Amino acid sequence: MQKSPVFMRSVFVFFLVSGFCSILYELVWLRLSMAQFGVTTALVSIVLSTFMAGLGLGSWISGRLIRRYGGAMRTPALRFYAGSSTDPCSGSLYLDDGTSYAYRQGAYLRMKFSCEVAADGFHLHIAPREGTYPAWWKEIRAEIYGWTPKQNSALVKGTTTPLQASQLQHGVAVTIPENDQGLDLDLK
Repeated sequence: MQKSPVFMRSVFVFFLVSGFCSILYELVWLRLSMAQFGVTTALVSIVLSTFMAGLGLGSWISGRLIRRYGGAMRTPALRFYAGSSTDPCSGSLYLDDGTSYAYRQGAYLRMKFSCEVAADGFHLHIAPREGTYPAWWKEIRAEIYGWTPKQNSALVKGTTTPLQASQLQHGVAVTIPENDQGLDLDLK
């Protein structure tokens, strides 16, 4: 489920107005305190540190809520784009917690992929995952630009299945379930 541009714009406006109001409140608190107690370094420090502590607390609470109830939200697909029909693509995706050295004990995720357009169709290879870090996605969406399928079938791990693709303006998109054993997808 992709969010509409109107929804995303309204969320952006909400955060913009919310941030503006919080800075405005901080400024009002500072001015009222200065009028009452005079201008001192301690006063400015207290008001500013209280404001920053509120921002930190709100961020911490929302992070806990997202971790707790985030599984109930639909997880978006991992997307990658094959932009040219003449050049093969390849790369890797690396993911870890970003805060510790747990990757040294295998707590990371690395996925290598390659794709190419050949005379017999489009080939996508995703190698088996390396590491033990869990993926945040449940699906992989491949968007191939500059190429359109000639047949309505796909070969996934050696099994022919009907192609469930959505047409893009200049290409095709295919969404497939993700698994940690790797994947070979051939579109004809």
